[in-house]
Amino acid sequence: MTKSPGARHLSIGACERLGKPALDPLAARSWLNWGTILSEPRKGCVVVLRRGNSNWQGHVGFSISEGDTNGPYIYVLGGNQGDAVNISPFPKTRVLGYLWPTGG
Repeated sequence: MTKSPGARHLSIGACERLGKPALDPLAARSWLNWGTILSEPRKGCVVVLRRGNSNWQGHVGFSISEGDTNGPYIYVLGGNQGDAVNISPFPKTRVLGYLWPTGG
């Protein structure tokens, strides 16, 4: 199986259709410089997550709900989550940022 940055490709395609392309679409953490920063998750917002032990590693997807503000997980629709596009729970401790399209 060929590995590809599926999560980023899913995010890139969705945001380009909205007319809000990413700055450096193949670097997951570049999404931290995209859009408006949110303090809490919002349904459909971009979620940037920490991945691995290096500062350049990350994962990106979309929040599928407002989230359980008291719960330990955020549920994210993304690609390359278990080699598939799916909804997966991620610990909120891995969240680097929630972003919303500027002007949206």
